[in-house]
Amino acid sequence: MPSDVVSLKRRNKNVTFYVGSDNDWEGRLFCFERGPHSLVIQTPELKLPGYESFADPEADRQYISTCEFDLQRISTIVNSFVFGQTNWAYLVTRKDGSYRLHFKEKPMLPISSPAWAPLIPETELIYTKYIFAEEREAIWNGRIVDCFVGWNDRWRDMVDHAMKGHRLLKGLDVTFEVLGHIVRDGEIIGLMTHAVDDRPVEYKDRAAMYAAVTKVQSKGLIISFNGSSDVSMHNGKVRFLVPQAVRKFSEVDDPEATADIFHWQTLSKLFEKLRQEPSSVPLLRYFQSDAVPFIPVPQPEKLLITVPDFLFRLVVHITLPMQKDGALTSEKARPKPSTNKHGGLILRTSRSRHYIAARPYTHQRLLLTAPE
Repeated sequence: MPSDVVSLKRRNKNVTFYVGSDNDWEGRLFCFERGPHSLVIQTPELKLPGYESFADPEADRQYISTCEFDLQRISTIVNSFVFGQTNWAYLVTRKDGSYRLHFKEKPMLPISSPAWAPLIPETELIYTKYIFAEEREAIWNGRIVDCFVGWNDRWRDMVDHAMKGHRLLKGLDVTFEVLGHIVRDGEIIGLMTHAVDDRPVEYKDRAAMYAAVTKVQSKGLIISFNGSSDVSMHNGKVRFLVPQAVRKFSEVDDPEATADIFHWQTLSKLFEKLRQEPSSVPLLRYFQSDAVPFIPVPQPEKLLITVPDFLFRLVVHITLPMQKDGALTSEKARPKPSTNKHGGLILRTSRSRHYIAARPYTHQRLLLTAPE
């Protein structure tokens, strides 16, 4: 990857990158970027009940296969991508079996939280790493920063809740500093924070973790977290990485019981595991090295006969394995939806599954569900 800012700007301006995907209610979404512009391509919805409930490995394989096929179809029409005019396009199959894009501007879910930090134009950022489409690293004013970007309605809603969560936790010294709100075309689309660094939580951090959770609860708040990937240690201090999972006591039916589940039972289980062995889940920044350049490919008669090398890289991108409980598990095309007994939506995110939002995209509060 180019190391100097000039080369990064030139690369980002001239190259189309595939940066991530999402299994949306209306269809599969694939995010592409070129320079300061983003384009989301939507393909038909894939209904796989087993996939949504995390219960059917075959559904997982079918989802991956379908995403792979969609990417191959899209690769044949890369030259028709238009950036900077609309934010959305729909993949359409012609009668002769070829493909085209139908471009249409899609109004995005607005951020309801008022701005409380500096507004940073996205054009001032140089994205250097796409961990996922929503989780990015960038260079801003000569420093490395982390960016949480709402590239579709689901993640725009998560950004909204992250803004609220950061504000609720302000003054407790348990999160990384918010440097600003990321603005595109005059609209808030994300959050920029101090880059996550240092290391995951270890058994020796037990006292610090209990003290941090006590501070959160003493302010009348509940935070759902998975210590292996949702928390890091920075200069000896706890840093929660999931401000969107913060709720007030007034937002839950039984605050005492809820806090017991999400705070004290979670901590007990976490440190019992860490007492036996260190966590094998790395911090997010070690997951993915870069976005994948997306280049045009001639349209073959049967797309699945040959998979070009760059498509293999795309498949690796969406099936990137992560360590969990000492074993490799595939977390494909994060996040993906799941129904639950509350009638809500569990998001299998880049960190864990304990974010829940009412369906479809509304501003109803996120509910907490017990961490696994």
